Amino acid sequence: MALIVKGRSSLKGSTVIGNRPYAIDGYINPELVADFKRSYYRKSSAKTNFSGLINFSRASSATYRDRDGVIQTVGSGVARTGHHISNGYTFVNEGIFVESEARTNFLTYSTYEDASGSTPPTDWAIGFNTGTTTFSNSTIISGNKQVEQTGTSQRAYLYQSVGVTAGTTYTLSVYVHEVTSTNTTLIITGLSSGWTGSNRINDNQFSGPGIYSVTFTPAANDTIQIRIGLGCTSNTTGTVAHEAPQLEAGATVSSYIPTSASSVTRAADVLTIPSANLPYSSSSMSIQVDGVVNGENHVVTRWFADSSNYITQSINSSNYTFSQSNSGVIDEVTGGSFFSGTDVPYDIASRNGSSFINAAIDGVALTENSTPTALPDLSTSDLSLGYDYMGTIGQFRIWALDLGDIGISEATQPSLVPSLNLTFDGTRNSFIVEGWSE
Repeated sequence: MALIVKGRSSLKGSTVIGNRPYAIDGYINPELVADFKRSYYRKSSAKTNFSGLINFSRASSATYRDRDGVIQTVGSGVARTGHHISNGYTFVNEGIFVESEARTNFLTYSTYEDASGSTPPTDWAIGFNTGTTTFSNSTIISGNKQVEQTGTSQRAYLYQSVGVTAGTTYTLSVYVHEVTSTNTTLIITGLSSGWTGSNRINDNQFSGPGIYSVTFTPAANDTIQIRIGLGCTSNTTGTVAHEAPQLEAGATVSSYIPTSASSVTRAADVLTIPSANLPYSSSSMSIQVDGVVNGENHVVTRWFADSSNYITQSINSSNYTFSQSNSGVIDEVTGGSFFSGTDVPYDIASRNGSSFINAAIDGVALTENSTPTALPDLSTSDLSLGYDYMGTIGQFRIWALDLGDIGISEATQPSLVPSLNLTFDGTRNSFIVEGWSE
């Protein structure tokens, strides 16, 4: 007897049974596989491990979320595989967390570590303090503290002053546990220029625990005041509970960077697949990758010999571009639809040949460009994965052949294979795919 539950899994891809889930048309197996969700790696059609396939570096510690949504810290040079993102019901494994931009948290004592009872942490103060402020141990970050601020026609918010530079785009973010107030939860006020920006999160706008942010660009060098909490602009009634504030230069929220007495910088992630592990073909290749991104204008894949010879796969502000250049002659296809935001999923593949280039996005092929006359020689060139990228990568595959438009469409289709498969007749082992939900 067997029980098979089918449907769109909350995770892209299929259950690992030998090599079959990575094959196209049931038998055309890729020579290279990096499945970061399930920790399955293959090169030259032989199984290996992460470090046997990929060179990874990052010159600092960094954070990610585990299956319970708790923020964990890994050391310098340790890849953040198993990063989980909320789908509204549970936290789902989305693969390896890749942030190619180094980011700095300019707020000090973002962990609220030395706060006690109603006493604010160093470098923070409580504005007005007519309500009630209580610090307690964090429920999402080990070593952090969270704060709850309540009041009835009152005000109680945390604030910290920090210098900013004219023309630089900043993002202020905070993890919000609860909001029942109708007044501002996040606000940035320019003390000298009078500039003000805010993100009002009231009881109607609050969509559940998570990270809320506001992005701003000051017109002048300034000292600004970061306010987070209850009644940032006027008296209000309700409750705001929050922790892990972060102010960084950039248009998107990045992973949380804990700070104490000074600002802290998280270094960039660098993923490289050495040329010796890549199945290069001078006639044709097919390349697939899927993941979840934040913001826009990403270079997902960059197989690069020099500025005249390369293959790239890119996400733009509203579509996708797939390029190959041989001796400075660039051929490409552009299409599909992309909507910039937070945790936006994608699934793309390209077929690169000596006489063609084309791509597919989420199961739909674009129109082939048949102008190429040769592929660039990348036989001794390394490949950068997540070259200019902020998000997670779930799976990466390369075939040393042309899959055709039908093949790359199949490679990027959402999975309809079983996400839960149990057998009870003794013929096969029962198993459960992590992340499955009813």
